[in-house]
Amino acid sequence: MKVLHCIASLEPSYGGPVKVVQGLCTGLMKLGISVSVLTSSTGDAEKDARLAASWPGVEILWTRPLVRRYYWNPLLPLTLKRRLAGFNLLHVHGVFNGLVSAACRAGRSARIPYVLEPFGTLSPYCLKKSAWLKQIALAAGERRSIEGAASVCFTSEAEQYKALEKFKIIDSFVAPNGVFMDEFEGLRPSGHYRASIGLGPEDGILLFIGRLQPIKGLEVFLPAFIRWQASQPRKWRAVLVGPDEGGYRSKLEALVGRLGGEVCVDFAGPLYGSDRLSLLAESDVVFLTSYHENFGIAAAEGMACGKPILVSETMDIAGTVRSQAMGEVAPLTVEGIVAALERLAGRRGEWDAMGRRGKEWARANCDWTRPAGITAEKYRQILVGL
Repeated sequence: MKVLHCIASLEPSYGGPVKVVQGLCTGLMKLGISVSVLTSSTGDAEKDARLAASWPGVEILWTRPLVRRYYWNPLLPLTLKRRLAGFNLLHVHGVFNGLVSAACRAGRSARIPYVLEPFGTLSPYCLKKSAWLKQIALAAGERRSIEGAASVCFTSEAEQYKALEKFKIIDSFVAPNGVFMDEFEGLRPSGHYRASIGLGPEDGILLFIGRLQPIKGLEVFLPAFIRWQASQPRKWRAVLVGPDEGGYRSKLEALVGRLGGEVCVDFAGPLYGSDRLSLLAESDVVFLTSYHENFGIAAAEGMACGKPILVSETMDIAGTVRSQAMGEVAPLTVEGIVAALERLAGRRGEWDAMGRRGKEWARANCDWTRPAGITAEKYRQILVGL
């Protein structure tokens, strides 16, 4: 079986989708499936080579977008027609970008079935963002791309349910996002980061990992955190890890400055590899209080690291966090987050147990072996049904 995955970008700043596709491809290769990835060039040959080197065993096929923000090129149909030869199936990642849209059209034209993975973009929240542009895109062909898929992959049942209300999807399945569990085995806090920001072993770190963008709810979380930590007997620091998107970091820094929170909020910038894992190990709680998140790789990583999780009730994983007692769930309001932080601090003696339950759940549900197996089985069902 030869599968071509299509994703707009492999740059780390593209966020969680890159990690998801990389993990899925690794898991599929372990199952004996041949995978290649079609993506957009950065325009820098050396940078492309470095990105490709981080995908061992995966053939990377590059396209050059004319409109980089939309990942579109008028020659894409010809490029795709040539690239599709020899593949049994397509797996396209994302919606509302030129590369993926062209891949879906090319798949239909060549009668090659494709799996579509929307990464939460079909949720009511996301469809309301730039709603008129998305309505035009849906009318111009995106709806056909979605509804013409052999199957649509969702990362949670909540995401699946919401999308099925809006679109006539012929087949769908749920495969959660994954993590490489072996990366977290034996991980121990070094204390280096705490020391660098003046925190002692009894002080607390609340860690956010993700792109700095409005959907993450940080304009609600930060005022709540700054208010709450001022009443605490020990120091707390909110550490934000991730790349800036569209200058949003400066807006958050200005908000923190107005609230007098410079001493308790750190903007660490993007961290990758061992630096990211090291900071995860040093954190006390991982938080992700987004307006919408179909799953949240950072939450899965926090669980895999054995940390309590704080999520907003607007996230699709909130029900799991609550039912499995892996942390706290908060309404996405300042008052709601303050109350959740207070509850979490009051349950400090339960943090280890929360973390153990989270790690057990991640091991059972999020190691890439499971989502890759679910996806591979769906591929086989599609191909047998042709």
